[in-house]
Amino acid sequence: QRDTMSESEIAQSLEDEIAVLCRHYILAACRQLAEAGLEPDYISIRRQCDLAPPGPADRALIALAAARLGATRLIDNIRISIS
Repeated sequence: QRDTMSESEIAQSLEDEIAVLCRHYILAACRQLAEAGLEPDYISIRRQCDLAPPGPADRALIALAAARLGATRLIDNIRISIS
């Protein structure tokens, strides 16, 4: 039995952890929008350079969101830099 993980297993583990963190922050943001009286359409965290899902080495991210306030749909984004 192996005691160490392969490089691909480590990379997959990191990607899984990033996905869990993104889901955590997205759910928290949805709750905050709902508490403010908005109805979230979507929230997504992506890479700034190409809007692909973030990977372990990505440090320049962007949060994209849309929510409704009555009949009005609000769309916004915020850049995130991880140091």
